[in-house]
Amino acid sequence: MTGNAGLQYITDSPGFNASGYTGFSLKVDGSLGTGGLYLGVLGADLNFIALDVDFGSTISNGYAWITFAQIDAAVGNDPGTLQAALNEGIGFVGIGLYTTGNASITVDDFEFRTSAVPAPGAISLAAAAGLAASRRRR
Repeated sequence: MTGNAGLQYITDSPGFNASGYTGFSLKVDGSLGTGGLYLGVLGADLNFIALDVDFGSTISNGYAWITFAQIDAAVGNDPGTLQAALNEGIGFVGIGLYTTGNASITVDDFEFRTSAVPAPGAISLAAAAGLAASRRRR
């Protein structure tokens, strides 16, 4: 996506039930520059709508993660609105991402997740810390 571009996914079924998940994760390559990356989600039968949620502010080391609770807060829903709707079986009927400004990025692995995807550097750092701790014990 390059500046003011986007993608969307609209289901033709009642909606994808994501009640087992707590948020969205994606892998991003490129640069937002002075632009932004935004998320929009629609619930089946429009039971919930969250538009213009700032997803770009969550990008770190090429990964972005946003919880359903953060989406509720961003659009002024009562806490737990989105998760409660999902728990009741109301799924997603539409999901969209779009960029603004001079952003030029590619998006890979957009998915529902229960936790953030750790960046490769974080995995390496955790492994190094484990090695250091095991050496101290000896």
